[in-house]
Amino acid sequence: MGETGSDRYRDAADRIMARSATRQGTMADQLAGDAAAGLGLRRTAALAEAMGRPQDDLVVVHVAGTKGKGSTVAFISAILLAGGHRVGRMTSPHLLSLTERITIDERDIDPASFAEIADRVLVAAGIMERDQLELGPVNALEILFVMALVAFREARCRVAVIEVGIGGRLDTTNIVVPAVSVITTLDLEHTAILGDTLVAIASEKAGIIKPGRPVVVAPQPEEALTVIRARAEASGSRLTVVSGPPDWISDSPIGLGGDHQVTNASLAIAAVVELVRVDADLAVAQEAIREGLREAWLPGRFEIVSPGEADAAVTLPRWPDVDRPVVILDGAHTPRAATALRSSMPSGFLQSADTVVVCGFASDKDVRAFLAELGPTVILPVMAVSPRALPAGDITSLAAGLGIQVLTGPTGVGDGIRLLLRSVPAPHGIVVTGSFAVVAEARVALGLPPSRPDRALSGR
Repeated sequence: MGETGSDRYRDAADRIMARSATRQGTMADQLAGDAAAGLGLRRTAALAEAMGRPQDDLVVVHVAGTKGKGSTVAFISAILLAGGHRVGRMTSPHLLSLTERITIDERDIDPASFAEIADRVLVAAGIMERDQLELGPVNALEILFVMALVAFREARCRVAVIEVGIGGRLDTTNIVVPAVSVITTLDLEHTAILGDTLVAIASEKAGIIKPGRPVVVAPQPEEALTVIRARAEASGSRLTVVSGPPDWISDSPIGLGGDHQVTNASLAIAAVVELVRVDADLAVAQEAIREGLREAWLPGRFEIVSPGEADAAVTLPRWPDVDRPVVILDGAHTPRAATALRSSMPSGFLQSADTVVVCGFASDKDVRAFLAELGPTVILPVMAVSPRALPAGDITSLAAGLGIQVLTGPTGVGDGIRLLLRSVPAPHGIVVTGSFAVVAEARVALGLPPSRPDRALSGR
């Protein structure tokens, strides 16, 4: 019996992940310094060249930032699709499968196509490594990015919406010349790589601005905006700082939950407006913009779930109108993200003794500051199956002095959630947060499907 698409996908994924600095993630050697990162950009450009420069056949929207990148990409993609345009998007991180990183018309690439494109890109990488020794070995992020470009070109996508991984200036994706650059909300994150001030981080993010290409920016602290504005002026790039949604859209429903999504949706609208200025063939009607905002979907970003048996849990489009148990899944992992998460829930929800926050973190996060900002009353510390995960006992220690009740129980994500759901009585609310790795394991434990709900956009 021959290999199935799933078998071929697993083989391709294993070969890609073997090129990663962490086997359960796709992180390259981010701490190796600017010289190594610059070499990585040369490698990525050379690999794309070997695959026929697929980026040249795409109109690119390039999205950098600290918070809201994935959501903004999802909004832009959904708006363009609702407007009748074929669109590819690349986001990170994935939750369960590498196929989630490459979507075409809001559907993940199928495993067989992923494997077939991976085979070709890996062959090209091997030849490049043999013939251009000075470039060094190609890593997982570089492979995946070039695969996405190839997939979008071969699917005849008109537009590619690309999420930056870390930073911008030296990020793997920064070989593209975008039609529009987008910078979402900035915060202190990855400080060992990007710098420990907003000025330094803004400088790295502004590295995606290209000469003569417009840039759309979320509201920022003045010190960050000053850096971005200077880079835009030096590049001759029109700068739009988004203050809020246009009047005609202010009462439209938004498919992604959380109060902070208004900023991301407003940013997406402004990016599409700029895109149409650059390319009039990409015009999108106002009704299509409303539809895209309504239908945008991204798992693990303030995802509201109705709990039940493993095969009965479902994602809800909004906070339930009736008083019913809910599970909130959100990959928040910075203090600012904790603020956004808290503000998106009903007042007092996190402070109720009937709400439990299941939390697990990567070892490089400021856990105490996160918990202080989130303000839960009860937590259950857990540890994702990840080499970067912080031990649950360390979370307990860091919660000391914050007045938080720490439950004892299983430290595995799925085991912890199942314990809470089977408790009598079960908590009225469960919030799962701290990292996307934790959220990914929670979605499996809840029996949630990996792909988007069956709500087809009418644009195609």
